[in-house]
Amino acid sequence: MNHRTLSGVATTFSYDAESRLVSVSGGATAGFIYDGDNHRVRGTAGGVTTVYIGNYYEVVGSTVQKYYYAGSQRVAMRSGTTLY
Repeated sequence: MNHRTLSGVATTFSYDAESRLVSVSGGATAGFIYDGDNHRVRGTAGGVTTVYIGNYYEVVGSTVQKYYYAGSQRVAMRSGTTLY
């Protein structure tokens, strides 16, 4: 567990035995779930759940986000029909 004060709000970061961030509480609340290979597979923040599918896709609510890479560098993201 780690405590920090951000913008005057005490925030607690909690980690599991594998040193993975599993929850945040304080000004914002979030929780995360990992698979057996230490990949984040699900997160909930502000009441919105995100499902992580490898490094390439995230499903946020009903919106699919796809990430594009050049080698190991992320170079673009598509959210719905918009490319960033």
